[in-house]
Amino acid sequence: MKASEHPAIIKFQRALRNLSLDPLITDRDVELFGVEYGGATLAKLDSLIRDSDAHDSKIMFTGHTGCGKSTLLAALARQLEDDYFVTRFSIAETSDRSGVNHVEILFATGLNLLRSASLAGIIIPAATQKSLATWFARYTKTESDAKAIKGEVGFDFWKLLVLKVQAERTIREDIRQEFEPNIKDLVAKLNEIAATIQVASKRKSVIIIDDLDKLDMPVARKIFQDNIKSLFMPHFAIIYTLPIAAMRDTQIRSVLGTETDDSIVELAVSKIYAKGDRIKGIDKYQTAVVEKLADMLRKRLTDEIIEIDQIMESAVVNEIALASGGVLRELVRITIRCCRICLTQIRQDLTNADYKITMAVLAEACKELRLEFERPLGRSDYDTLQQIDKNFLPEDAQQQEFLTLLHGLYVLEYCNDEIWYDLHPIVIDLLRRKKMIN
Repeated sequence: MKASEHPAIIKFQRALRNLSLDPLITDRDVELFGVEYGGATLAKLDSLIRDSDAHDSKIMFTGHTGCGKSTLLAALARQLEDDYFVTRFSIAETSDRSGVNHVEILFATGLNLLRSASLAGIIIPAATQKSLATWFARYTKTESDAKAIKGEVGFDFWKLLVLKVQAERTIREDIRQEFEPNIKDLVAKLNEIAATIQVASKRKSVIIIDDLDKLDMPVARKIFQDNIKSLFMPHFAIIYTLPIAAMRDTQIRSVLGTETDDSIVELAVSKIYAKGDRIKGIDKYQTAVVEKLADMLRKRLTDEIIEIDQIMESAVVNEIALASGGVLRELVRITIRCCRICLTQIRQDLTNADYKITMAVLAEACKELRLEFERPLGRSDYDTLQQIDKNFLPEDAQQQEFLTLLHGLYVLEYCNDEIWYDLHPIVIDLLRRKKMIN
């Protein structure tokens, strides 16, 4: 039997497809894999859009990387689309996140507004289409072909421009040089686009810009502290994502609080343990939280690839949930690693068709991830981690080491009546092995 035809390989490959880290966007994805999650946060975002003047509504949305923000924003888009013209896009579609700036974000907003309008079949007058196509073609170094000249600009045209901006760094640099000193000209074009779409669709625009939360802090600081006023100039509603570490920076938080009138929403990580229980040796997790995380996995995996314990049916699934620290991305990442370990084992012994994710496989996956966590750590990082383990707070929340650890999921933020911090469960294991914590 060829390895590609082995039944165990086929089922684990199918599991990997189901375990994609991509957010749940389509109705089918939600039906297959969705569970109720973040309902209060979704309601808050919805209210901030509906209860605000659309011209001034600018919302900042934050949370740990992988906590479910993108899936929640997709749900928000579906919830709003009957009453608003919603455009949702990832900044990674047009820019290099390591160096993106406010000009690129605004330019990408214009392109994606037009791409979304074309995809939705919004009829824009031919003369306006021609004018907009010519304007964007000039700055993306795209020849205006016969279709553009006639005003017959379709989805493929705008998709081409988005791809060109993403692929060609020189185009992005030229756009920056053109509009950094003339940001009002770019904003005026965006307002023209939004107004045109509103007339054609009878709906105000809401823009959702995803993946800005994955920016490194120096890049985020230049955007959200130094150039936030430019991002707030367009006369339509925009939801910006931003890194959770940025919200621990006093200067950035102060600027955003003033500019947004405190329209800042955070998606919290699900608390698996109550504050202090782990330190006190109370091994009692929040059952409802773990069950919800386990349910997310069961929707993506079949029983035939998970070992079933005779006493506790969901032992392996529950242990994966506990190892995730309540972060959805980590839940999926750990399970993906388990599947890959199983696939490697199967290929080494094709005579066995009964491979499953066992406690031993999970232990191996956690070991691999523990080593990945360990490699970049230095002495000051260990000091910060020990401080958080002891006091649930860093010595200095402005300290760059702490912000880097928070951004990298070494440290997880939880919130009830107060904000407190704990270590990622795999990082806890790392420090225990080094006898740095109990």
